Amino acid sequence: GIKINDSSGPVIDNSIIKGNVAESEGGGILALNSQFYLNNTIIDSNISGAGGPSHGGGIYCLNSDFSLRNTVIRRNTAYGGGAIYLLSASNALITNTLLTENYADDAGGGVYCQQNSNLIAINSILWNNSPEQIYNQGLVTIAHSNLQGGENGIVINANGTINWLDGNID
Repeated sequence: GIKINDSSGPVIDNSIIKGNVAESEGGGILALNSQFYLNNTIIDSNISGAGGPSHGGGIYCLNSDFSLRNTVIRRNTAYGGGAIYLLSASNALITNTLLTENYADDAGGGVYCQQNSNLIAINSILWNNSPEQIYNQGLVTIAHSNLQGGENGIVINANGTINWLDGNID
């Protein structure tokens, strides 16, 4: 896939990131200490952990911030965080984005949000991810989105917090 390391501001626009296999973290995108933007992009059928249990089939972020707009993340696989894995104070803003049919062996089929990380989903759909839509140990804010199972589609562990704002549907 794509590795973004110690970078600030790259934009991935009108792209397809598909069919990649990583031996460890980040099948589609591996972001380390970076900030990046994805617009009108498809992240499809990527695998993290071909060499053993790893995280972030679609996107793996360590101490990174990113924004997704008009993006589809589907059919990605990992041990944790099938679509997205957020670690060590990573922040994700997803807007007008679809996360569907992603799978994690452990937790966070859609998103795995570790402690000190934040996910904000606005006008987005999280549906048919397994074993749950979001596994939350950080801060998750959902607004004007369609989340399968509603708040029950988010599993809270440790000190996870949910801000369930207006306009959400199931």
